Amino acid sequence: MKNFYYLHFKEDDGGVVKVCEEGGNYDGELQSDNIQSPFQFVLPEGVLQDYQANDLGWPLMSAALQQVLAQAAIANGVVWNEALIKAGEEICVYYVPRFLVRPNVLNETFSKIVRGPIGDIVVKACLAASKVQEYDFFPIPGSDIRLIVSGPIKYRIESLKLSGVDFSTVPVS
Repeated sequence: MKNFYYLHFKEDDGGVVKVCEEGGNYDGELQSDNIQSPFQFVLPEGVLQDYQANDLGWPLMSAALQQVLAQAAIANGVVWNEALIKAGEEICVYYVPRFLVRPNVLNETFSKIVRGPIGDIVVKACLAASKVQEYDFFPIPGSDIRLIVSGPIKYRIESLKLSGVDFSTVPVS
């Protein structure tokens, strides 16, 4: 049985990018069918990371991290939107995943889910072993920013020494 891990921004690593004022309002953009890509960000200070922290909490990924995750993604299940980050005089291309397929991987008995008027919110996820083994990279149902990777993908990211990435274990039952 594979292990699974949340993909987190590493604390105190690099800088935090901010949305460019001229870039527009991206509220709700990741779930929209009318995405205005490329998104525009600026790094006021610090250094860029492969998994870049930002003021929207979006999963901004360098080309190196995007390539690892694109190989692990559900076939035809992810669209990669471009984000431009201005760091000093340099413009860097990053990627934000938008999930078209969200697999039903939760063990609802052991997950903590709040049912509300705008939909379900997964407060604490527990993956169902019988449902999750075929996946390597996917979001928590109902969220495009809470991402999970399998153990083999975690080890690949670590072996490439990609920066800005941290992991925590997701329970599986």
